Amino acid sequence: MPPPAVPRYSNFTVTGLFGSIYHDIELNQDSHVTILTGPNGCGKTHVLKLYRALLSLDIRSLMASPYSSAAITLSNGSKLSADRAEAGELVLLDLRGMIPGSEPHHAPFSSADMPAESTEDDLPRHIHQVQDGRWIDTHTGRFLSPAYIEQRYGVQVSSEHLRTKIVAANPWLKLLVPEEAPILIDTKRLDTSLYSIPTRTVEPGSNIRVGLARAGAAGRIGEYIDQVRQQITEARRESLIRSQEADEKFAATLLRRSRSTVKEEKLKARYERLTAMHAELNQSGLTGKAVAVQFPPTTNPTERRILNVFIEDWERKLAPLIPVNEKLKVLRRIINEKFVRKTLAFDRRGYMQFLSVNDVAVSVDQLSSGEQHLLALFTMLLFTAHPGSIVLIDEPEISLHAAWKHAFIEDLEQVAGISQLSVIIATHSSAVINGRWDIVRELELPEQ
Repeated sequence: MPPPAVPRYSNFTVTGLFGSIYHDIELNQDSHVTILTGPNGCGKTHVLKLYRALLSLDIRSLMASPYSSAAITLSNGSKLSADRAEAGELVLLDLRGMIPGSEPHHAPFSSADMPAESTEDDLPRHIHQVQDGRWIDTHTGRFLSPAYIEQRYGVQVSSEHLRTKIVAANPWLKLLVPEEAPILIDTKRLDTSLYSIPTRTVEPGSNIRVGLARAGAAGRIGEYIDQVRQQITEARRESLIRSQEADEKFAATLLRRSRSTVKEEKLKARYERLTAMHAELNQSGLTGKAVAVQFPPTTNPTERRILNVFIEDWERKLAPLIPVNEKLKVLRRIINEKFVRKTLAFDRRGYMQFLSVNDVAVSVDQLSSGEQHLLALFTMLLFTAHPGSIVLIDEPEISLHAAWKHAFIEDLEQVAGISQLSVIIATHSSAVINGRWDIVRELELPEQ
């Protein structure tokens, strides 16, 4: 049985931040986005990190942060809090849970009981960690799971196993924390070429793979772009399976429907809708050539029965492609509205391409730093973040062109809506806010 769905998080409070700062933050329920703003020193970045640490059950980070208490309230009235205290050289932490209809819960921790944490110094020099917690072998350009690292090299590099142990010992936490840890994006480090590694072999004519090889196959942007290709490939594979099944059953289905009555007007409307959808999918690189066959001016009953079965099969074939196409449409719109004299497109193999106004291929490493930043951010949100994830973005305005900042929240809300993300951003930029004070929460410093 799958774990019960976690209600939305509605409020976050932190007490004693830097010793004296208190914040009580109401999270938006009517929008997928909450904006945090405030003066320098009010702790916006620390709020994001604490929020992530508490929902991730990252005990080390909760112990290391400068606060006394942090609490998250859920829309059903449940509450998860962490109380932190220092006793000499020890740091004590008490996780507490309040769930309607049950007794209070708590789980105490001490820094003296925490297992030693390994660092990159304990690993071979070609094994590195990237910002989102993944590990990479720079000899091969492959991303490695923390479980593989720990088993292969005998070191502890992940807090995930500790989170698993904590939840196993305190099953009440399943009702308070999400299955997936929140994603924290520090846009100052939204790198596109993290390491210089050997160039891997690429196929002639594959613009994006050539570009990625020059930029470094370990680049974060390369990982996100590969996620796009993988989702396109998986959707195509499912569509092909359905197509083969339909072909095998076509004759039997046609015989079974041989006496059915089909109205021409409704049939024509469905056919035209599917033709338009097929053309749209073709623009996203999800199908072959657009359908050029026009619906007949008139049809007899036999023709309508045949066309009806054909259209039903066609609908089933296209169905797996539609969800990924919605993401691709949004990504293409965001990029094509903002990139100057370049157009984002996808070839038939699902590879991303950039074409100049003269149809000259532009590789990813030839994009400006701002263009790479925008591409990496929205590709990650659309194709890497799991549906329903909590995403925390620190200073998204970095590397964004002034005009892009004004459209950022509108773009972000559309992306968050498609992927069902809950997003909290911390920003100094009034251009990013762009009048959306309805979703802004202003953090203040205590009076002197």
